[in-house]
Amino acid sequence: MKEKTPSYVKIDPPVEFRKAILEGLKSEIHMLQRFEKIQELRHQREQRIQDLVTLEKAISIIMDKVKAKLPAVSAPQLNEHARQTMPAIAALAKKSQPGSASKTKVSKKAVKKANIPAPLSLNELEKQLKHIDGKLEKLQ
Repeated sequence: MKEKTPSYVKIDPPVEFRKAILEGLKSEIHMLQRFEKIQELRHQREQRIQDLVTLEKAISIIMDKVKAKLPAVSAPQLNEHARQTMPAIAALAKKSQPGSASKTKVSKKAVKKANIPAPLSLNELEKQLKHIDGKLEKLQ
């Protein structure tokens, strides 16, 4: 049996070779440190997300309790005239381009065609205001 004899290889500049190995190890250590920082940031992000989910659930529960304590209110019913005018108003809004430089003018014919009610006069508004004030006084 032959005994294995160690074979040696000569490295020409051994100091430069050691220096290159040490610099490589140094850069690997820096990469590992950055990786650890990234892992820590990921962990912190996941923890914050979990905290936000917990807060969202708590807020949802509180909102449900608040909604349960509020009185039930029916949605206002639109009368037949309002139901007819809503699509016409929406059509007029679609025709005008928001963000266009020129202002679009709506003709009187288009307003009449859309059955848009005329604005209330000042006297009618004052009457409505007095009526509301009267209701408020009755409640107090």
